[in-house]
Amino acid sequence: MGSRTMNLPLKALGSILLGMLAASLQVQAQSSSNPEPQALTQAVERAVIQGKLGDFDAGLRLLEPFLSDPPVGPHARAWYVAGFLHKERFKTSAVDRDRQAAVREIETALSLDALGRATWHSSARQALSYLGRTYFNEALEGVNSFQPGDEEAIFKAFDAHVRLAKSVEGPLEATQERTAFHKNIAQAYWQLYEATGEERHYQGLVRQYELATEWSPDDATAWYNLAVHVYNRGVAVMRTLGVETSLGEVMEKQAQSRGYFSEALPAFEQALAFQPGRVPILRGLMTVHHALHNDSERDKYRAELEKIQRP
Repeated sequence: MGSRTMNLPLKALGSILLGMLAASLQVQAQSSSNPEPQALTQAVERAVIQGKLGDFDAGLRLLEPFLSDPPVGPHARAWYVAGFLHKERFKTSAVDRDRQAAVREIETALSLDALGRATWHSSARQALSYLGRTYFNEALEGVNSFQPGDEEAIFKAFDAHVRLAKSVEGPLEATQERTAFHKNIAQAYWQLYEATGEERHYQGLVRQYELATEWSPDDATAWYNLAVHVYNRGVAVMRTLGVETSLGEVMEKQAQSRGYFSEALPAFEQALAFQPGRVPILRGLMTVHHALHNDSERDKYRAELEKIQRP
């Protein structure tokens, strides 16, 4: 082989040397395109092993020297693995501090890999998506086990879910989801009010339906439910009258109930505006006008009902 090489023409030998040089330059270019320090590579590999063994603390300690502030591009994978370890520890600990750290570190890693070229980029986005779902589930559980005063924590979790969903999926319309949460909390307040009769529970019910209509002004169900509960509050006031009730108290309670009926009326009208011809809404309007002694309006809605229900 050696003698044949020695006998190659000068031009052919030059081509071989140029090819070898090009190959050498290519290897160097590939090496320089991955600026991750060798010490970081070793630390990441060891941290991953520690994570698989369940020793998340040990894995995170190995990565600490590379989690600088401000973050730098060559350390992107350290941020990603640190976030992944915090995510896995959150799965076992359910400590929110771990979840917050996971979100912060994974988002940092993704910001350092803005072009999305890292092999772990897709996995990092999936991890953020998972963390976002945990916030949604937390908000949902808060509604299912609702107690007055839980609203702030519920919507803090809901907002975190929305922010991460937008971060992963892009533009997201969450208005209907949020509206549904407000309506479900209103129902929880209604159940509490039915059980206790406490004013604060009634006010909580009304406030949550009002928030639902603020977020979704065209939600006929929210308007209708608000109207029904306010009207029923007026009826409940009248039911407290008895044979022992003084004339002064009767007049006071009549005025109080009339205030509730008047408050219910515009909510019924809003509901009808978004669902014209819906029988329960028309019946509600007929009833509230009857309670307010608006005979002509009562008869108008009665006629509409009869027209709709006529065979």
